[in-house]
Amino acid sequence: MCSLFGETCYNKSEQVYNSIPTAERLAACTPEDLAPVRLGYRAKYICAAARQVASGAVDLEAVRHMDYAHAKAELLRLTGVGIKVAECICLFALHHIDAFPVDTHIRQMLDAHYPKGFPLKRYKGFAGVMQQYAFYYELSLKD
Repeated sequence: MCSLFGETCYNKSEQVYNSIPTAERLAACTPEDLAPVRLGYRAKYICAAARQVASGAVDLEAVRHMDYAHAKAELLRLTGVGIKVAECICLFALHHIDAFPVDTHIRQMLDAHYPKGFPLKRYKGFAGVMQQYAFYYELSLKD
């Protein structure tokens, strides 16, 4: 995506790289334009979300300064962003360590070890850290 739609840039050593495309650049694309990137069904969501950001309907700069609940709610307004992705963005990009993304691995861990539900209240304020430990632990068992 960077090589096709990003700008050509140079680092301090004069090495060439391509930037991550701007929302404005992606907003001008169609899903067909994104076909070489092989995004499949996600291409239409990327185009739509880019238009939302480029138009100002969703302000990602403002999201950076929101608390966890408001940031998650705002991210969920983006076309194609569901709860898991919003939680991942909150945890990994916005550093809201109370976010608790549930993917297939975490769902399996919860079903196996926490059939009554994960004790989120016990880990309030850092549930996402516990999620990462659980994720790592579960994956290490499969090695």
